[in-house]
Amino acid sequence: MYQESSSMDIIRRYYFLGLASLPLWLITTHRVLDNNFNDFFGFFAVVIIIISYAGGTKIKLPKYILPLVLLILYYVIWDAINGIYNFLSIRQVLIYLVRFKWLHLIATLLLIENTQFDKNFIQTVIIIFKITIITAFIVSAIQFFIDPFFLTPKGVDEILLMQDIHDIRYGSIFRYESSNGVGMSFIPIMSILIGFHLYKNNNLNILWILMAAFIVFATKSRYVYLNFFVILIQYPLIRGIQLNKLMRILILLIFTTLAFYYTLNYVGFRIDEFFRDRLLSESAYTRLVAIELFAKFFPESPYFGTGVHLTDSVIRALAGRSSQIHIGYLAHLYSFGIVGSIMLFVFWYMILRYFRSVAISTKYYGSLFAFITFLIANLTLVQYNIYHYGLLLAFVFNKTIQDEDIIYHS
Repeated sequence: MYQESSSMDIIRRYYFLGLASLPLWLITTHRVLDNNFNDFFGFFAVVIIIISYAGGTKIKLPKYILPLVLLILYYVIWDAINGIYNFLSIRQVLIYLVRFKWLHLIATLLLIENTQFDKNFIQTVIIIFKITIITAFIVSAIQFFIDPFFLTPKGVDEILLMQDIHDIRYGSIFRYESSNGVGMSFIPIMSILIGFHLYKNNNLNILWILMAAFIVFATKSRYVYLNFFVILIQYPLIRGIQLNKLMRILILLIFTTLAFYYTLNYVGFRIDEFFRDRLLSESAYTRLVAIELFAKFFPESPYFGTGVHLTDSVIRALAGRSSQIHIGYLAHLYSFGIVGSIMLFVFWYMILRYFRSVAISTKYYGSLFAFITFLIANLTLVQYNIYHYGLLLAFVFNKTIQDEDIIYHS
């Protein structure tokens, strides 16, 4: 079973509870701290690890850490070569360390792997997840039906003024973490929530799924839509396909969809125009542009890359057709070459294998599917770093359930 509550360090307990409620913190501190809260929160994990090691605590190193360490060193070398920071200045080095998300990632992962999470902690996190869903649903509804600028980060509101109603992507409370917060964090926490209830053989009330579905719909992002259906695959995977339940779900889905359709049309949102202008738009063309540019420019620096996201020659070749090489895997190969990409892809593969091994032995698939959605997202996004609070909590739950399984079998 879980470790006793007294065994979990008080500082780590509140740090990870803070991580679980990160979007709630960000919407309440953004006016004072802007984005600095996110940076300092990540750097605090570095401080905790350093203090623990200095105090004589033995730090366990998971297998997937080695390719991550090599990758971080590779990035730092390229940053030094490109002169992004003056590494001879102590002040510049400190700024670099505080803002360097890859350092935050490795410290947080080490912290997770060296923490025993107890039953009360996990139950509290589940409650925080549900509070987050309710809050996000309310904010999404206000943004969608009343005020698109409600709880919108600075800079994003100016972009919204220039967009057609069908192009506005409502990020709810998750935009303060990142522009892709719903896809990178909300989808993973829903996957964890679904997976955990299935693992415990409990039923997650359909209202949580419906609220999540609306939050997802409001993003108007196709990869988010796809990944929402991906995490729902856990139900037939664990419980099989039961025709009676399937029929009830289909009937509920039909009535919910019809009600939603007529509600949207009633408030002036034309769902048919949305499908035509947004979901069936020509933005998929940018992925063809990505393949074209990759084939043209990758051979120029195939082994070590360029060390930058876009060179002047690529920007000229884009010619306004796209903002970047819009496929994460190809973009990384172009920027960091075969050498850097092997490190990243091995890191991702080792995480996938780690989550899969726990899923097979325990029947908890929440973290595995959370990470699969990240891999799917990179078919259309450029998001290399898994330092997103939802993905980090996938590691927390995976380790907790793995520890529970080890104790049970011993």
